Amino acid sequence: MLSNTSCAFHQFSKQVSALKYFDGLFISADCGFLKPEKEIFRLFCQHFSVSPKECVFIDDTAVNVESATEEGFAGVVFNGNADELKKELVNLGIIDQV
Repeated sequence: MLSNTSCAFHQFSKQVSALKYFDGLFISADCGFLKPEKEIFRLFCQHFSVSPKECVFIDDTAVNVESATEEGFAGVVFNGNADELKKELVNLGIIDQV
């Protein structure tokens, strides 16, 4: 997970049960960059030793997704519709048909 959030995130993150679904966290306050700055996407890849082509960036802000795709990530703008997101993930080959 790549998130624009403050250092305070570390204080309350253990109370966010959804975080168990992520393999790792990359917090903007820890690296000094914010989405949509391209450097945050580069540092994310370095931190997790992944290529942008291995990553799918999902965000509710189009400019953030655009920046990620310019760095080589697959990108999806999430509009609040989970079914549409699932279809996008199927199209990208991330999940099986739902």
